[in-house]
Amino acid sequence: LVNAYIDQLKTIASESRIKLPTTRAFDQLTCLKVDVELCGTYVPRVCPNTIQHLKLENLLPNSTWRVFGFEDVPKSMEAPNLVSLDIKYHDYSPDEDLFDYEAAKQCKMHFPRLKSLKLCIRSAKVPLLDSAVFPQQMDYITIEASPLSTLMLAGIEFPKTKFPSLVVFSGDNAPIRDMFKATDNFFMRSTECLEARLLIPFTSYIITP
Repeated sequence: LVNAYIDQLKTIASESRIKLPTTRAFDQLTCLKVDVELCGTYVPRVCPNTIQHLKLENLLPNSTWRVFGFEDVPKSMEAPNLVSLDIKYHDYSPDEDLFDYEAAKQCKMHFPRLKSLKLCIRSAKVPLLDSAVFPQQMDYITIEASPLSTLMLAGIEFPKTKFPSLVVFSGDNAPIRDMFKATDNFFMRSTECLEARLLIPFTSYIITP
């Protein structure tokens, strides 16, 4: 049914198995919310010029650019109308190098109108954070990550954010000083924020002066 209306659909939101085209993008689609593992293709495809709201679960870390219809890693791409991006990356062991990180992070991904970014990260490498070009100010940035995944935030230049939120869930350990260096970097540019949220729901660290 979805494939029959590929040229007309504006919104797709599914929590169950859904078969999407393998080669064509949804040119008119403005909103897509799906679990990639439940799709009939490797990754669903949208038109970067029309998509406004994108929510994906179980996406491999190197596959963000594929969502926008590219067969090979492009040098750059732009989603000019995207205002909200919500990605829960696939849970896999960082020891299993399932993607070419260096190649994937070369793609500069421009999101000039993005207002809300939410990422759930369980791997040590996410090319999107290295390659994305965000607007100078955003409304919401929410990062959910394991302690080891949190360390990658230390080298990212985040935009000014009204409501920055960082949730560090349990699952592994990281050097305490390195982890808090990363959290400092995440919040440091949010000098004009209305509300900042840091949640570390575990007590395995002992903080000493």
